[in-house]
This record gives sequence, C-alpha cells and structure tokens, in this order.
Amino acid sequence: ARAEMLGLVFTSNIDPAAKTASLDAEALRRILTILLDNALAFTPAGKSVHLETSVHTVTVKDQGCGIPPDIQARTFERFFTTTNPLTGRRGTGLGLAIARSLAVRAGGTIALESQPDEGTSVTVMFPK
Repeated sequence: ARAEMLGLVFTSNIDPAAKTASLDAEALRRILTILLDNALAFTPAGKSVHLETSVHTVTVKDQGCGIPPDIQARTFERFFTTTNPLTGRRGTGLGLAIARSLAVRAGGTIALESQPDEGTSVTVMFPK
C-alpha cells in the first residue's frame, strides 16, 4: 500500500519454501522493514521496488538513486547518513547497521550492490 501511495510499483517473488526457514521471525521482520523502508524512501515515483526470498536469502532491489561507489563501504556503519536526493532530508544512519547486526547475529551476512542513478540491491544470506 505504501509503494502505491508513493507512485511506485512493488513486486515480489516469495519462495514457498522460505516460509519454513528456521529464522527468528522478529529479526527477519525488522530486517525486511529496514530494507523495504530504505528502498521506498530512495526510489522516485514511477520506478519499482522488488522483494525476492528463498530459503536462505532475502533480496530487496530498487530502481532508486543508487549509492555513489566512494561511500558504499560505509553504508552499514552506525550513524553514517547522507542526504536523500528525493526529499533533501537525512536519516539516522542506523537502519542498515541494525539490519547488518541482526543478520550477523543470526549467523548470516548482508551485501549491497549499487549503481548511481540505477538503483540498489541488498541481499541478506542466512546459514543453511
């Protein structure tokens, strides 16, 4: 509903087997909320956000503004933030740091791929 309000296209591909993964449901909910909130916040109207899951991965891809290569390595640092080019506002710099902490605590990893003006893809991989 939020994507629709923002004029975005939201799609998903949820692997039915992912529903049986033995992960902390609250941690997974928080990770998904953070990743989807970021994707929605940094994607302009008319573009899309996609969620894909499998038993051991969750990926959120957007067609947003992307992240410049020189700051990508810092995106998971606590309190690191930049100005959102769509709104002119800054976040707290905690979302991705929390997502990373939750993923690592669950024995997983989190990775980011991004191209300026093309979008960002964040993938959380959980242990098998």
